[in-house]
Amino acid sequence: VTWQETLFDYERPTNHVLYSAAARVSNDAWRLASGREAPAFSARAVRLPALLAAALAVPLLGLLLRDWGFPRAGVAAAFVLALHPWHLLHGAEARGYSFLVLFAIAACLALGRALTTGSGRAWAGYAVSLVALVWSHLFGVWLALALGMAALAGTWTGAEPGLRSARVTRAGVAHLVAGMLLLQVLAPNLAQIPGWREHFVGRSATQLSVAAIGHLWSFAATGFEARHKGAPPERHEEMYPSLAERMDGRPWIGAAVLGLIPLLAAIGGLRVLVRRGAPAWVAAALAASIPLAIVATQLQGGQWYPRFVLWILVPVLGFACIGIETAAERMPWPDARTRAAGVAACLAAGIAAWLALTAPQTALLLTRPQLPSAEAVALARQVAGEGGLVAVLGLRGGNMHFVLYDPHLRELEDAEDLAELVDEASAKGVGLAVLYAYAYKNRDVRPEAFRHLDDPARFEEAGVLHAVQDDRMTRVLRWTGRPLDGAGP
Repeated sequence: VTWQETLFDYERPTNHVLYSAAARVSNDAWRLASGREAPAFSARAVRLPALLAAALAVPLLGLLLRDWGFPRAGVAAAFVLALHPWHLLHGAEARGYSFLVLFAIAACLALGRALTTGSGRAWAGYAVSLVALVWSHLFGVWLALALGMAALAGTWTGAEPGLRSARVTRAGVAHLVAGMLLLQVLAPNLAQIPGWREHFVGRSATQLSVAAIGHLWSFAATGFEARHKGAPPERHEEMYPSLAERMDGRPWIGAAVLGLIPLLAAIGGLRVLVRRGAPAWVAAALAASIPLAIVATQLQGGQWYPRFVLWILVPVLGFACIGIETAAERMPWPDARTRAAGVAACLAAGIAAWLALTAPQTALLLTRPQLPSAEAVALARQVAGEGGLVAVLGLRGGNMHFVLYDPHLRELEDAEDLAELVDEASAKGVGLAVLYAYAYKNRDVRPEAFRHLDDPARFEEAGVLHAVQDDRMTRVLRWTGRPLDGAGP
């Protein structure tokens, strides 16, 4: 793979360009240090940039809230972000979502300081952050648009009349430079969008609905899926908790997640807004960018998943912690010293309750692999035996990662392919193993193939390898040696 492909291959919207470049540099450094040559790679090296970005986002969130005038809430929000299951999930996978969070916070921090001080250095930092934000993931353009409107409005209303023209000019130059830089690094990618856009228009991954917004809120507030899409044979109920399962028989959890947390976030957001000034403009942009991104994409018939707006963690956690601080400060404390201690205690209690709520999901993330690709391929090879065939069902449907661990895997797309593989294995007198992840999608797209794979007389389960999400769980099947229906004597 050339650097030109790394930076400008955009035949599908799955190349998070800035992350691809960072991961390549990290992997090249690992090769240099270890003496390995291409195509050798290290999963840890490829994921290292995501981990570093997720770690850097934690103190930056604390700094952002401190700049807003809430240092205690900033410490609390940073602590929660560090342990938030959704942040942990995307901070350990080789995609650009942790970059999206990092540069969203950096852009908000830089814009707040630019509006407050008017310094050229702050505006330069803001421009660079905008470029990195959109370069990380194209959905970042919606936050950039919201921040841009806030920047111009905040500059015009916040500056003294004598300084207004100069500050508006600096803001305009910052956005102009950011736009020019983005065109330089993204123009070849944007030119490729018409080639794949028709494939996605009208096939939105998430339809705008109350259920979809609830799903997004569940991820943002707790890191849990709201509820699972179904229950295929691969899924083990107790292995993958959802918010609906956590709420079953525990009404207080529903009251907290659907009532208390949004109430606290609303209180915190309103407190920032009524203070006016730079923090209010930045906070308003953060809050407005989420519905802007979702509604605009929906109106265009495009695709969106909850993770595309992962920066929602910033306003949700930040506003909620400010809300706790605000509510605690309103309590009838006897003196200022007791009030300070009491506010800190309320923040600590809120964090402890939230950690108890999210503990099952946190434990899952800390004890399971992101994708058990290497283990699944090794098991499949063992099951197939010497000279045996190993096939991946739905190889092009999100399962390409298996090929990294065995480039000789066979592609299996439908029942006809399966019948041909069975015939080939039978003719050669060798074993056959089939593996797949993304059970929901595979079963929906390839029902005829599963008519054979679910037949225990022809395929028996050799193993199920669990992952951090149920759609990444991988199943390995062993062919029993019996021909398929209509596939031989």
